[in-house]
Amino acid sequence: MKSYTLKLIAVLCLAPLLPGTISLQAALEEKQPNMENALHDLQEAKTAAEPIPLLEKAKKSLKESKHNKRGYRLDADAPIDKAIEEAKAGHKDKMVEQIDAAIAEVHTAMSKSH
Repeated sequence: MKSYTLKLIAVLCLAPLLPGTISLQAALEEKQPNMENALHDLQEAKTAAEPIPLLEKAKKSLKESKHNKRGYRLDADAPIDKAIEEAKAGHKDKMVEQIDAAIAEVHTAMSKSH
């Protein structure tokens, strides 16, 4: 009887935590195709002969993302714009630095909830 009572108490104490755990797991497993496409295009732009179309495509994918991710998605816009400027100026190293900054922002955005 004592064992049953302890199990019942444990279940009652943990039950309120289950919905949050399930929703957290669902959020972590949520597919984010636009964010993933942006990451792919940003990576490709780093070594592309013509990086500007890829950078513009990445920026478009971010704008089409379902949620703003607490502002982090928008934080990736500035380094993408700077990367485009650096690409136009022919500064490949500086362009790559800005792309890396944008990639970091996208990763941060993907880890945030809506």
